[in-house]
This record gives sequence, structure tokens and C-alpha cells, in this order.
Amino acid sequence: MRRSVSLAVSILAAISLANGDAIVPGNASGGFGSPSDQVHPLIAAMTVAGPAVIQIAATGCLTDTVGPACITPNGFSFTGTGAELTPLEEAGVFSPPTDPRTDGLMGAFVPATIANQPTFQAIDSRNPACLNPGSCIDPGLLNPIGAGNFLVVQQAGTLFLGIDDFIVGDNGGSFDVTLTANTVPEPGTLSLFVGVFAALLMVRPGQVFRFGRE
Repeated sequence: MRRSVSLAVSILAAISLANGDAIVPGNASGGFGSPSDQVHPLIAAMTVAGPAVIQIAATGCLTDTVGPACITPNGFSFTGTGAELTPLEEAGVFSPPTDPRTDGLMGAFVPATIANQPTFQAIDSRNPACLNPGSCIDPGLLNPIGAGNFLVVQQAGTLFLGIDDFIVGDNGGSFDVTLTANTVPEPGTLSLFVGVFAALLMVRPGQVFRFGRE
């Protein structure tokens, strides 16, 4: 363990840090899911110029006509009729009719080549409100975030955050999110840093999300 700490300290000397905060309202679903009652864009939370490890911590409560009185960023388990899709079900993360992270915090890391387009919209590329599918967010980029997580990105881009719900007109509240981006100059150093960071936090491999799919 002492060796891992020393290694982590040496790696930290090679990275730069960026901090940010975001408020994600209960209706920011990006128009994902089906049927979608409203289209409110996802929230731009953190932009990085290259490979990075982004740490995320979220607090707060949402309200909905279904679910507990205080829905945390981890969401709650909702079983639908099978005729509808939550955003993360549309993304293929969960199989309908049950989404265990309904109303929870979700995210999509969008490469700079898409996010920087003049016509970019932070909404579902399959939603009719999207004017150009190539300038919107593909559902396949969505992943659950929850109350605390970190993700690895391999390229420049922006992390967008939202709510895993398809009917948001009856939602209230918001999540407060704090982010820290550890930007690593060399890809090899990035992989080493992630390995040490996960070991120090005792994070299981399945808890490390790699966004920005190639």
C-alpha cells in the first residue's frame, strides 16, 4: 500500500487539476427515453482538452409522482409496463421493464468533434426535436453516474449530466454536482493513474466507467 501511495504521488506531479460545479434540475433528461414528454437539454458540466480522469460527487433530492419522497442521485428501481423506455433503457444499459437507476444522475461524455459543432444540441439524437442527428447526443453515450463515481475519457470533449427519466413534467428538485478533472498528458500515464487511483479507493473494476467510446 505504501508503494502505491508513493506511486500515486509521483503521478499526481504529472497531472493538472480543474474543478467545477453543476446544478442538474429534475427535468434535464435531454429528451431521452420514450415517450418523452419534454425536451430539456443535458447540462454541460466539465470540458477537458484531452485524456483525463473526472471525479464526480452528487447530492440533493428529486421528487416525482412515483418513487420515494427524496430521490437521491442513485435513483430508485422502477418497473414499467414494457411499452416505455427510460433514457438508460434506450441506451441499452438496462433492459426493460425495470430500470434500477430511475430518476438518478446520468451522464454522457461527448467528443469535442461533436460538442463544438455550431449546431450542437445536448439532446437525444433520436428525438424529433434534434435538428441534425450528427450534432446531437447518441443514446449509446449515456451511462449511470449516481452519487459518486469517476470516469476515464480518452479524448477532448465535454461531460453532460442529466436525469434518467422520460416523463419529467412532474419532476421537482435538483442535484448539486462537484467535479474534478485530473488531466494526464500521456495516455500511458493515464492508464497507470487510473489503476493506482482505483486501488487506493478500493474500487472494483466494474465501477470504473470509460466514456468517450472509440
